[in-house]
Amino acid sequence: EEDLKRTRMLMEDLKSLDIFQSHLEVEHRERVVRNMESLFKQWLTETCLAMNVPEYVTEKVGGRVVPFGSYALGVNAKGADIDLLCVGPGFVQRSDFFSSFVEKLKTHNAIQIIQGYRVTQEIASLVPNIFTFRIVLATIKHWAKSRNIYSNKMGFLGGVAWGILVARVCQLYPYATAAILVDKFFKIFSMWQWNFPILLKNPEEHNLKFPVWNPTVNIIVEELKRGHTIMEEMSDSKPTWKKLFEPAIFLQDYKHFIVLRSNATTQTQHQVWAGFVESKIRHLVGILDKNSAISVACPNLESFSGKDGLNTTWLVGVKFNSTVKNVNLSHDVASFIQNVYTQAGKLWAEGMELSAAYANQDTVKFALPAEEIHEPVQPYHKLPTHLHVNTVSQVKFASSPRAAVKRPCV
Repeated sequence: EEDLKRTRMLMEDLKSLDIFQSHLEVEHRERVVRNMESLFKQWLTETCLAMNVPEYVTEKVGGRVVPFGSYALGVNAKGADIDLLCVGPGFVQRSDFFSSFVEKLKTHNAIQIIQGYRVTQEIASLVPNIFTFRIVLATIKHWAKSRNIYSNKMGFLGGVAWGILVARVCQLYPYATAAILVDKFFKIFSMWQWNFPILLKNPEEHNLKFPVWNPTVNIIVEELKRGHTIMEEMSDSKPTWKKLFEPAIFLQDYKHFIVLRSNATTQTQHQVWAGFVESKIRHLVGILDKNSAISVACPNLESFSGKDGLNTTWLVGVKFNSTVKNVNLSHDVASFIQNVYTQAGKLWAEGMELSAAYANQDTVKFALPAEEIHEPVQPYHKLPTHLHVNTVSQVKFASSPRAAVKRPCV
């Protein structure tokens, strides 16, 4: 009875956070998926006609649009994207799809997208109680977003990965309530040996080529331990879930920051450039993770855009080992920026720039828009790139990291 009471309180807190969709929103998303499938089938027919495909083949070409990810699991948040996989005949080339079905070419890996759909369906079929699973996963997803650790792009875990962790706990405790499963989730994974995989079934012998990511694991584990501590405190007192969902305050959690800023000459260019740069920030975290002077490097999942739409700023929080007295990050940061320009290739255009600067808790406000800190600030260009800090660590960029960086040849 106590477990059921805690579950009811969990549901009330989740509803008060307004993370569930209304029936109207659910119906709207269903219409969107149906419309997308209708448009896709129409496009396939038009493409077949343009390719002079025989009429009898065109009539049977079909075409499907199937959801995967959080939407397919029934735990997508309000306003979240819908992950869709478009399935068509093999004679239609990807180049045709990207050039005529969508306005802009976006980076996709067909094999991983298909696998994502299969994984989503597999997870749903392997949990003993899909309703309880969805409640627990909605809880964990909201917690992860609040604690700044929900992002595939930045090197953390995304919706399906968190779903696998939750599904495993559901398998281990098939008759437990949602509240108990949340408790067990934090207890199990705060002590998990992360060199061992989390398996929902006996694996098949396939090389899925999924990347393995290490730099952010310590950050995730610390958050899991925090969650476990809160759950233990909750069992000893009046249950309340609000403390679990308290948001992480990035500017208070870190004393040192690397400030990245992208610039472009037009809004259209900057939208492309900023998206590309953001997808590479996790590689900077990987570089910093190999620096023996650094104990933790964590990207802030929130970016800050200029009012003119021509620049975006990101922060990477850094913690240094207590024995460190002097740190020079010039080489690490310059190497990252050079790699970004190199990998951009033909995407890069004149006027696209990426710069970096060091900041501490006192100077980081100079890098952020005034509305983010609610006080007058100096413009970004006055933030120094060469700083000596009167703390345990003296951190500096010997020179502006972008000064020695070569732009790609186009």
